[in-house]
Amino acid sequence: MEYTKFMADRVKTMKGSAIREMFKRMADPEIISLAGGNPASELFPGDELSKIAGKILMTNPTLALQYGTRRLSENERLCKKACGKS
Repeated sequence: MEYTKFMADRVKTMKGSAIREMFKRMADPEIISLAGGNPASELFPGDELSKIAGKILMTNPTLALQYGTRRLSENERLCKKACGKS
């Protein structure tokens, strides 16, 4: 069935998202992507990040979960403390 007859004229000329197309191609195991923002998930330090996040949430959950008006220096101090770098 032809569905384009039900579409508004402005929709008929729309093209797909370039980013969506890029991610489709990056899912191909034959392609080694050098695109930024999509690192290899097997390289994420999951255990280490879990420990750090746990420390941060136990130390000061309000500061850790708040966003918007907090200064960066407050969050940096909290992260350094959790990582043992204070």
